[in-house]
Amino acid sequence: MAPITAYSASVLRALENELIVRGFIDVWNDRNARGLTPFLHHQIRFRGMGDATARGRHSVLRVCSEIFAAFDPIQIEIVEVQAVDRCVFVEELLQLAQRDAGAQPLALSGFASFTIQADMIVSWRQFHFARPSGAQEAG
Repeated sequence: MAPITAYSASVLRALENELIVRGFIDVWNDRNARGLTPFLHHQIRFRGMGDATARGRHSVLRVCSEIFAAFDPIQIEIVEVQAVDRCVFVEELLQLAQRDAGAQPLALSGFASFTIQADMIVSWRQFHFARPSGAQEAG
């Protein structure tokens, strides 16, 4: 394979992987745990910040369902995406509020990393931190 062809194939693959992650986030924002199933490899590993690693599609879907049950609203806004080979990195803004009556919405800045295998997410890591009060997006 010629170097330019190999490069083109690599760029195309990275774009396809980015689209997989963007689709996953769209379904996440619909709060549809079952709808996430086709995006998740059966051997997926998920680790949220400070949490134990969930292993396997069933365990990860259970964690997602628990998150959806605990927070309303919960939305991921993509700030920026970078994809390199099998890895997709997402800078994101997470808007959420606990379901408890009177809970104030919270905005968390963060990053997520995804590894894609066989057109499915095989690894997913989340990192979030509170945004300072009144923080504005750089533009």
